[in-house]
Amino acid sequence: MSFNGFYLDHANVIQFINLSCFWILGEFSYPQKLLYSALLEVQEACISLCIVDTSLEQIYHSMLELLGKQLRRLGVIPKSATGIQLLRVN
Repeated sequence: MSFNGFYLDHANVIQFINLSCFWILGEFSYPQKLLYSALLEVQEACISLCIVDTSLEQIYHSMLELLGKQLRRLGVIPKSATGIQLLRVN
């Protein structure tokens, strides 16, 4: 995933959320809650895919698709983005 010239994978996004968007005055802002919840949902879905006969590549592609759908739902990427556009990393 890229944003303004910065490239991130799922682990870096989670780290960014945990470090940069951590509580301000003791609680998350509403947009931070939405983004954190979306990323947590993607992470939990990916963890559930960690079973025998599921390759890392399958989990990675599922993560890209799920993350794309969540970011589209939140309005971070255009609602018109579908299919292969949600799988694009850059």
